[in-house]
This record gives sequence, C-alpha cells and structure tokens, in this order.
Amino acid sequence: MHGISCGHTDMDLVVDWIHEYLGEDVYVKNMEIGDGYWNSIFDTMIDSVSEFANNIQSDPILSSAEKINIIAHSQAGVFGIPKLNIEWVDKLLQETPYIALAQKEVNPAQYWKDPLKYQDYLENCVYLPYLNNEVAKKNPDYRKNIISLDQFVMVKSLIDNTVVPKESAWFDFYDENMKVVSYNTTTAYKEDWIGIRTLAESNRLFYRTTMCQHKYYPRKEGLANFIKNTLPFLK
Repeated sequence: MHGISCGHTDMDLVVDWIHEYLGEDVYVKNMEIGDGYWNSIFDTMIDSVSEFANNIQSDPILSSAEKINIIAHSQAGVFGIPKLNIEWVDKLLQETPYIALAQKEVNPAQYWKDPLKYQDYLENCVYLPYLNNEVAKKNPDYRKNIISLDQFVMVKSLIDNTVVPKESAWFDFYDENMKVVSYNTTTAYKEDWIGIRTLAESNRLFYRTTMCQHKYYPRKEGLANFIKNTLPFLK
C-alpha cells in the first residue's frame, strides 16, 4: 500500500523485490486507491480504508487466504509534513487543519495531530483520534483487530525528514511541551487502548530502525532496509 501523494506504481520495485527473494509464484496485490496521487490527498481516510478493505475482500486469492501480509508505506499520525505544493492545501494544514473544510476535503488533515491544540484535535479531527481510541468512547473493534495480528513491524528511519516527529513511526509523539515521549509511558499504552501493549507483551511487536530516508523506502535506495526490516517477516 502506497502513501500520500503516490500511486501504486511507486511500489512496483517492492513487488519486484518480493518476487526476487521469495519467488515469482508469490501472489502480490499492489494496491491502488482511486486514481492514486490525487485520491491519496483528497479522499477521506475512511473512504481510503474502506476501499482498501473492499479490494482485499473482492480478490478471490486474498479473501480465501488463511493469512496475508500487508506492507504499507507512510501515512501515520503527524504534526508537520513537507509542503504538497498545493497552495490552499498547505495553508489549511499549517493554519487550520481542524476546520470542517480541511477535515472533509484534505486527507492529511484527518491524521494531523497538533499537541498544542490537543482538545481541538480530539473534538474536530474526524479520523485519527477515533482510530487511536483517544476519544472517550472507545471502539473495541480497533483493539481487537490489532490484537489479532501475528506480528506488527514498525520501521523508524533515524534520518527521516518527512514524518514529523520521526518517532511517530513507533507511536511516540510530542507532549504539550513539544517533547517527544515514548508511547510506552502513556496512558494509551498502559490501558492498552489499541492493543499495542498486548502485542508487545506477547512478543508480536517489533521495533526496527533504518538509515533509509522516508521517501526512499520503496525505491532502489531502500533495498537494504527491505532486506533487513521487511523480508525476514515475510518468510
């Protein structure tokens, strides 16, 4: 699954790597949501996730498989991303990400987490606070789905200059003083709001690091990262 401002062709090389190291007979579905680039920016996250699920469920091979692997690049809770070079979108994200227009029309606004306006985020962000079970009424299905995983591999680039903060690749995030704190010290982890603690305590959660820049994960520069942090979990 590709990330924002990308399409499925951006993941073609990853497909090639899987076939090279695991065999040509391995079935790989290179997922596209809508038309790729534009829909990755302007679809709602709920619509994107629904389409992703429908694409799996409508695929006779994936839908009948006992288990599948999902490899996803990018798209996480962030507080700052490089400009998309769409003037009004960049302005909304930087200044008013929680107004109705941004939440309805701009995909990144729906996982934009502002630690300086946390209550505004909780009340007006339509996607991430619900997915993270940060709202008062928790959805038990989100925790149940995470707990059902055989393994959850989180890869953080130590030189990431795209995801802000880079530590959010491990669910770590800013506190109200803009200091990055470990997710493992939060109430969300201790009370196991989304099942991360359960995975960790059952040895199914894997924290990995790389020196690959964020944008190079699915490119030729990312091969070493793929071999180190993805391939071992596909065998």
